[in-house]
Amino acid sequence: MPFRTAGQAEGPVGSGIDCFLMQDNQVLAYSTDLNVDEDYMLEGIQTLGYYGFRNLVSLGYDCNMTMGTFLLRGADIPEAIAIPGWQSDGNNNINSAGLYTFTGIDVHTLQILFTIIGAKYGGGSLTVAQGSLMTRQTKWRARQMLPGAQTS
Repeated sequence: MPFRTAGQAEGPVGSGIDCFLMQDNQVLAYSTDLNVDEDYMLEGIQTLGYYGFRNLVSLGYDCNMTMGTFLLRGADIPEAIAIPGWQSDGNNNINSAGLYTFTGIDVHTLQILFTIIGAKYGGGSLTVAQGSLMTRQTKWRARQMLPGAQTS
């Protein structure tokens, strides 16, 4: 079985290697995984004399995401994720930091697969383990996720 080369999008299903992620138009070369959860907060409508729900209605919307990145040494490394928080002067800019936009793009066609709008950093964790690279999991809260070329 031959290996695929750039520009050969085979089949209807993509893999992680078929997508690159951008944060505010900056490619994140050191991201390892992304998980986005949407919740439309559905509530069932129940009435007398009817067993079960008559309908389901959305009472709100919530969008959360977690992203894995490598824990990099140094500051201002190109293609690293921008994370607000504690600064070198001892101040914290979490409340004054702006909102970010994350975009997933197909490597082969450059089509936008999804866009996460209005994301704010909410915390994270880091992992240092023997025999592996240091990684950081970041948690984000977003206003919404817009679909792009994705169909499911």
